[in-house]
Amino acid sequence: MSSTRTVLHAALLAAVSLAASSGCGFSQPLSDVSVEATESGKAVTLGPGQTLLIRLPDRGGAGFSWQVEGNDPAVLAPGAARFETPPGTAGGSTQILPFKALKAGRVELTLKSRRPWERDQPPAQTVTFIVTVTAP
Repeated sequence: MSSTRTVLHAALLAAVSLAASSGCGFSQPLSDVSVEATESGKAVTLGPGQTLLIRLPDRGGAGFSWQVEGNDPAVLAPGAARFETPPGTAGGSTQILPFKALKAGRVELTLKSRRPWERDQPPAQTVTFIVTVTAP
């Protein structure tokens, strides 16, 4: 009986190991991918469900805001922006724009910083990222 239990235990251990190594039921959470304005032009690859965090300098006090001017929301869904200001600083906050990868595709994601009332003026800054979402 002891040898039967040992064989069953070994078989169960092998099945759990195989399931874990194949990702079956033990999937790791997908980590966010973060890029900054200084990396404009960078190619980024995401898997479905991953989030791209674009970190941009905030100049809202001067009237500037970042606007998405190139995206396919069926591939990359924009989320709610948030702001970070390092403790002990009077300014220099960062705007973080999240985009969740929904399905496979390629997007040229373009963001422009401008004052809303100066639509006829060129943007103060433009950043672009080439985002590829892979198939599951």
